Amino acid sequence: MPFSGSTHIAAFGPIVCKVGQGQLVKVVVNRHGLNGCSLTLYDSASAAAGKVIANLDLVNGPIGEVAYDVICANGIVADMENGTVGDVTIVTD
Repeated sequence: MPFSGSTHIAAFGPIVCKVGQGQLVKVVVNRHGLNGCSLTLYDSASAAAGKVIANLDLVNGPIGEVAYDVICANGIVADMENGTVGDVTIVTD
């Protein structure tokens, strides 16, 4: 499936992955985090707030691709937090 953008995340804090309406295609978990590390994805233009799209457990969840194919009205913001940082790639369209 072709896509228009990707955002690599390997640090804590909110990161804007897509500005404006678009699609969350998938999340690729490249490396687990430790001690409660999680990733929350929001339908939001600029902050870790608004409608929660997904919450991934980056300690016990799978390594590899997690498909979403979700349309987001405002944008996509990813917020990794807790424990030891993991490594993910957010794919958008």
